[in-house]
Amino acid sequence: MGPSLEALYQVLTAIPYPVFVKDENHRWVLVNQAFCEIMGHTREELLYKTDYDFVPAAQADVFRAIDDHVFATGEPNENEEVLTDASGTVRVITTRKCRVELPTPDGPRPFIVAIFSDITAYREAEARARYHAHHDSLTGLANRMHLGERLQEELIEARAKGTQLALFLLDLDGFKQVNDRYGHAAGDELLQIIATRLKRIVRGRDVVARLGGDEFCVVQVEPDDSSAVDALAERILGVLSEPIVAEWGTARVTASIGISAFPGDAVTQEDLLRYADIALYSVKGSGRASYARYDKQKDGVSNSIGSLAPALEAAIANEEITLAFQPLVSTLDGTPRAFEALARWHHPELGAIPPGVFIPLAERKGLMPALGRLVLRQACDAAAKWDSDLQVRVNISPVQVESGDLVEVIRDVLKETRLPAQRLEIEVTEAVLLNEKSENLHIFHRLKMLGIKIALDDFGSGWTSLDVLRRFPFDRLKIDRSFVANMETDPRAAAVVRAVLSIGKALDLPITAEGVERREQLDVLRTMGCDEVQGHFLGRPKNIRGNGPVDEAEKCAETKEELREANEAGAALG
Repeated sequence: MGPSLEALYQVLTAIPYPVFVKDENHRWVLVNQAFCEIMGHTREELLYKTDYDFVPAAQADVFRAIDDHVFATGEPNENEEVLTDASGTVRVITTRKCRVELPTPDGPRPFIVAIFSDITAYREAEARARYHAHHDSLTGLANRMHLGERLQEELIEARAKGTQLALFLLDLDGFKQVNDRYGHAAGDELLQIIATRLKRIVRGRDVVARLGGDEFCVVQVEPDDSSAVDALAERILGVLSEPIVAEWGTARVTASIGISAFPGDAVTQEDLLRYADIALYSVKGSGRASYARYDKQKDGVSNSIGSLAPALEAAIANEEITLAFQPLVSTLDGTPRAFEALARWHHPELGAIPPGVFIPLAERKGLMPALGRLVLRQACDAAAKWDSDLQVRVNISPVQVESGDLVEVIRDVLKETRLPAQRLEIEVTEAVLLNEKSENLHIFHRLKMLGIKIALDDFGSGWTSLDVLRRFPFDRLKIDRSFVANMETDPRAAAVVRAVLSIGKALDLPITAEGVERREQLDVLRTMGCDEVQGHFLGRPKNIRGNGPVDEAEKCAETKEELREANEAGAALG
């Protein structure tokens, strides 16, 4: 090292920032202590080495290209990059490089001198400021400004792709009473819980925002059709009406929702918000705890949604609710073991109303006991006429369980239809166990005494504890369809399926997997040891008549034969 380089080294060691000098061969010929520390190597280990000896080749290629440009042009370069230091800490670094001529024994030669500046703290503060500028400080949801930005982005994309978009304005009903009774801290916690519930039920690209106070907004991106908009509105109403249990007490709130759509109602975000607000105002003036959609064709609020409740009440009274039956099939031989009764409603003007819309509506409007009684009677009556001893399985709402007369209703229906109790299995969701009421446990034991089977539906999607499985007299667990849908690509989903099957085996509970849409899913479930499956691959819900299950069983002949061969092959290998 010549005297001038030695002198330069003495200067560099006094600088608190990382500094290095590179020659034309991209080797470090001078490094100071600060640079050694951030690289995690000694000076001797770094000297006359290149970036390729210490960082990934792709990153080293970038550094070399920058160095070549500085060498060739003499123009200084400043570059910001993310660097993981020797301790594993991720840092944001600004590197300033310039070309200098330094004396060497062979005469003056060009070198690159670089100095690092650690701007991590600055960038973190900047990110925090940007986050706070775009998010509500209490709930972490998008705020009004961020909503405007996201809504504008989605409108631009929707125009380009020719897709739809729906905007929901929500106003909580009952929030003020919670605030007044329990205090502002309780009100803040309630808003946080509401925000969490809203985020839970929307899809990845959908936007959830808090506009202020107890006002929220949801942007539904690319809904499949009008019924998807209605279904999301019902899910919002349903999830918000669930009791909120906190240390300060238990509360229930509902919501009023106004909806507008792009491009049917408006093409600008200003008009979408204005029309949704008009629809929201109409709901709050007509009873709350409901939703309405703006109808541009009528220059006002659509009556179709508002008329659903009385129309549903009339449909129940006139027994216009029909049933479709879906087979539940053995994985051993493909034989149907039971049929699940699924309610269907065809509105005279609106056409088919999805169960995801009219069942939550019935629960909110107090129609569920009547609807549940009708579905139960129709299902048992149909099963009693089948030329088969197969079970019929019927979904029971938490509202029916809490009504107080479920046992009497089922007993009367069985007597009326003359269906043996052992041929009826009811399915309940984890919502029934929300408060683990002793009354509910007593109801289930009384139903068991009648000879009725009880299945826990959508298992794995909620919070059910193993202690609940021990205390409640379930005869079957049904794996939630979301795990079946993702088990081939998501190892965690597959692990959940295996875990549920293990729990079922340990507790001697048969397991049914819902949502089997493909042959590959069926094969995986059969290999895992699942004994019963349900889904469109095995059979879609149908309005079966005549011999019913007997006729449907014949249609499963191909699946039955394939399963029988697969199981025989598995037994031979074992």
